[in-house]
Amino acid sequence: MTPYFTIITPVFNQEKVLEKCIRSLQAQTDPDFEALIVDDGSTDGSVSLIRVLTEGDSRFRILSHERNRSVYEARRTGMQNAAGQYILFVDIDDYLEKSALETLRKTLNEKTLDVLSFQMIDDGNGRVISPAQTEDRLKALLTGETLSGLTHHAISGELVQRSLPFLQPGYCNMGEDYYISTVLLAQARSIGVLEQALYHYVTGEGMSTSTSHVSMEKLQRQLSHVRFALDHMKSFLLEQKPEYVQYLQKTKFVIFTGTLWQYAGKEVTWPMFFNFVNLFNNEDDMEVFNWACNELLVYRAAYELKRRGQQI
Repeated sequence: MTPYFTIITPVFNQEKVLEKCIRSLQAQTDPDFEALIVDDGSTDGSVSLIRVLTEGDSRFRILSHERNRSVYEARRTGMQNAAGQYILFVDIDDYLEKSALETLRKTLNEKTLDVLSFQMIDDGNGRVISPAQTEDRLKALLTGETLSGLTHHAISGELVQRSLPFLQPGYCNMGEDYYISTVLLAQARSIGVLEQALYHYVTGEGMSTSTSHVSMEKLQRQLSHVRFALDHMKSFLLEQKPEYVQYLQKTKFVIFTGTLWQYAGKEVTWPMFFNFVNLFNNEDDMEVFNWACNELLVYRAAYELKRRGQQI
């Protein structure tokens, strides 16, 4: 029997954080779903723990990549194997309200939609994050006016299947949400918004939560992933929605500045910080470079002085 929902959840070496997510799926008041856990070549105990947690629950299925292929490819694998009428993407370190699927189903039974967006809660500060209230959701995505993530939508299975041929294979761990969302929104015929917070986004607090393992090599890899996403977004839009290509420069600015922000935390030395910024000192990325010099540099200096108990 076809499930009403398919939940797609990539996992890669996240043994320590995955239980809350799995438990939130098991606790759903609407049990009519399949959960595709896509193991992207984990080398820790993630898969073993998931098997223990889901033993005897036929709704959970593990799909495995023999080697790490990126979160983008994990999501593509999930989409290729999804059977549900509606698809949700849930990250393994996040979790759902226990009534999330029931709430979504009530709305979708009243009105058939290609995409139903909903609110998220940032668990780091309790802030409720809402999708943009606009008729042109694709433009809002490309210009940074709305969330880029896939995790605040219920997406029709039919739309997912129509979109898959436009999602080219490749390794991508940064900007993949923009790429997949662009293809989905460009082809969506009907989009609705539900003013209820159903998804918990788990993050730490502070200026940056991912600076302990930053390096020049890591940043260069991430930028290459973004360029992969942007290049394929451009090819897709030129073919399907050429009037939106004009917004891709703004998309690049939003992604690159967001990425660079993560490399400005207190663990990063000043020489490292300047080396990171200098990666953007070229003709194509000058807008990002100027932003880093005029805004990020000032913020980082103020942040450092505040941490030391000083004032400018």
